[in-house]
Formats: sequence, C-alpha cells, structure tokens
Amino acid sequence: MPAPTGLVQQLDQRLHRHELMEPGARIIIACSGGCDSVALLRLVQSVNQSRHWRWQIMVAHVNHNLRQAASRGDERFVRRLAAKLHLPCAVEQLPRPGRGTVPSEAQLRQSRYRALAKIARRHHCSYIAAAHHADDQAETVLLRVLRGAGPQGLSAMAERCRLGDVLAEESSRRTGKRPGPIHLVRPLLTFTRAELANYLKSIGQTWCSDHTNAQHIYLRNRIRHQLLPLMRQMQPDICDRLVALAATQRSAAEALRLDTALLRRVARPRRTAKGWSLDRTRLAAGPAFVAAAVLRDLMGELKVPLDRINRSSLTEAVELLKQKGRPLRYQFAGGIVLAAKGGYSPAAKRLHLTRQSGRLFLGGAAGITPSRRSKP
Repeated sequence: MPAPTGLVQQLDQRLHRHELMEPGARIIIACSGGCDSVALLRLVQSVNQSRHWRWQIMVAHVNHNLRQAASRGDERFVRRLAAKLHLPCAVEQLPRPGRGTVPSEAQLRQSRYRALAKIARRHHCSYIAAAHHADDQAETVLLRVLRGAGPQGLSAMAERCRLGDVLAEESSRRTGKRPGPIHLVRPLLTFTRAELANYLKSIGQTWCSDHTNAQHIYLRNRIRHQLLPLMRQMQPDICDRLVALAATQRSAAEALRLDTALLRRVARPRRTAKGWSLDRTRLAAGPAFVAAAVLRDLMGELKVPLDRINRSSLTEAVELLKQKGRPLRYQFAGGIVLAAKGGYSPAAKRLHLTRQSGRLFLGGAAGITPSRRSKP
C-alpha cells in the first residue's frame, strides 16, 4: 500500500490555518508508544519537512510504571523510534503507585502533564503536542454530560491552551525570573482513531497496545466500548455531532466567561486573610447561571476540588441566595458551606468566603440552621 499524503497535507493545512505552533519553535511530542501518539509523531515529523516550519522536535515519554514489564517495553519502543527518526528523546519516570492503589484518570493526567512540563522547561521548549483526536473529544463530551457540566465543561478539549503554571511559579522563586508560558496543543482533534491507525499501517509503522484501554476500570473506557457503540447504532455520525457540540459550547463558554468577569467586578470581591468578602445584593442581582459561575471561580481560587461541586448544587444554592432578607446555609458535598445572614443591615449584605477547619463557609454567623444539603 503506498504511503498516503492525505493526512499529512490535512495536518499541514490545519496548522497553517489555526497557527497552533509558531515556525522555528522548540516543541515536544508527547509519545506513549500507543497508536495515537506514534501517529502524531510521524505526522508532525512529515509536516516539518516543509521549509516553512523548521521546528526543533523532541520526543518525550512519561513512564507511569503502572504495568511493570509492559511499561518498560513502551519506554524502550519510544526510545528506539526516536533514535530511528534521529530525534532527541527525554523520559520522565514517575513513582510506582502503592500496592492496591489505582490512580484516577485525573491524577494520571495531572502527573503526566507535570512531568511533560518539567521536560519542556529543562529543554526550553514552548509547546507540548498531545495526540488527542476526534474520538477522544466525543468521549470527553459524553463524560462531561454524565457529570452535569455546563458550557465550559462541554466545550471539552481546546486545540491550544496554556499548561498550568505551577512549574513557572516554582522556577520564579528559584531564579527570580518568570519563564515564558508552555502551550499544550492538540493538532489531531479533527482526525479519527481509525484514520490514524490506517495511516500508520500504510507507512508500515508499528505501535504498542495497552491492554488497560480495554478494561472497564475507568468511566472513559466504558463510554468508549459500551456507550458510544450503542449511540452509533442510532446515529452513525455521533462523533462528528459531539465534536460540533464541543465547538458550539466553547463559544458559549467564552460568552459566559466575559459575563462572569463583569458580575464578579460588580460584586466587588475583596481578598481577606482567610478567603473572600463580596456584596451579596449585587451578586444576587445577576443571572443565576452567571452568579453560580462567580461562586465556582472563587471556590477554585481557594483550591477547592471543583469536581466535587456540580452544576445542580450551585444552581440550587444561588436560588436560595436570591431570596432577599432570608438567612441560608447550604452545604455542598465535601464539607463546603454557603451561608449568609438574614435581614437588611449592611453586615447582612456582605458574604465572606473563607476556609475554616478544612471547610469553606460563605458568610454569616455560626449557628444558622441548614436549609438545604446537596447530594455528593
């Protein structure tokens, strides 16, 4: 079978059109050894043959040490592939989880991105390219639907975003200089898993298979192997529709972000020694959906795990907040409490978002009787 040029040309055109990575940049290709990331590596290397891009490419592999011999085999495969392509390769080893410990998808993702960011800082790379594709995007949308996400969650994965800047802050403390941002890019979001596999087969490139992808330990795997096939029987182009939904919700999320920033300024939050103080009356005057987004953002800045705060709980709490003159105490899952004094005195108009004894309290005096409790 002749090597196709279709996907290479499509990727080249997409990179030109969306300007995901600047010409001449130092970039990292995150490669696990699996089909998707190997396809990303081969495609980007082929696109880089153009005189336009002139990228300096490095291959990076994060070994989670979850599958013992199989993990070591994946690492060897990536090292050999990089050497075959005459590309430098960096490997970051993560500590093996304790016996009986199964890390969550979120924990694995965070540790992987942190390791990739370390490699990027070490080698002065400004871009990390990840191999998420259209099927991954569709799965992410369904995952967020099941978790009750709003527009921001349903917008799923962006083509380009700034990687969390924890490492930048650490570097700033050590050197006194804040390094430039690292951008995470996903060039393959319009390609399907089948297209990538067919591309590799056509050029004779092998890849590693991870047997855990077929297990139903994680919700994403159950969506991939059970829910999506059922949905395809009813709607064959369901993946395309879910990807389109993500794009639409991304526009809605941007509009919500602007409205949230405006209402937040109107509510005049002030940082206190233990959290935030803001104007209850002004916050309650805003649309309920936007007021909920303001509260969620403020909780996030106090390092609250936002996966414990679902949209329905926020909406219910804001409905109580809008009942003027009434005291409230709403307890979210995880020991997070929304509380406010009753009455119309100046003191009753201020909300205080603070962390006390491992819990969050929003305003009010102690001893207010709980009015509602959210389900975990």
